[in-house]
Amino acid sequence: MGIIKDIVFNTILIIFKGNRNFFKLINEFQDKLPPQHKKAEEYSDEKMGFTVVNTSEMKMNLTTKEIDLFHKKLENFNYNLVFLKKKEIKSYSKNLQRLLSTSGWDKFAIAMVQKILEGDIKDKPYVFGNKIGKFIGF
Repeated sequence: MGIIKDIVFNTILIIFKGNRNFFKLINEFQDKLPPQHKKAEEYSDEKMGFTVVNTSEMKMNLTTKEIDLFHKKLENFNYNLVFLKKKEIKSYSKNLQRLLSTSGWDKFAIAMVQKILEGDIKDKPYVFGNKIGKFIGF
């Protein structure tokens, strides 16, 4: 019975390898982002209908080289290996790439990327949900 269990588990890992590798890339970059007490502050102005992001107090140790490397990894990622939620994952990645390439302010881009990466779990294209994904190594 143990051999069958191992075969099934290994098959699942092979099928979802692309999905796992994508979120491994995301999680590795997320670990480099500023901690809660050093990240950009947000203020919502409901009268005006927009959110102000204050990056003046933001402290980050990321270099432009690390940001560019992450952007390059997203660009060169083999999305053909993604088995489930390929369209959502590509869209998620394109949004991150757009933010990194269009904002001329490094701190602002990182603040927006951090907001997306640390955003609501339901907005992330996890295959099985966050808890199960973390359990199997996503």
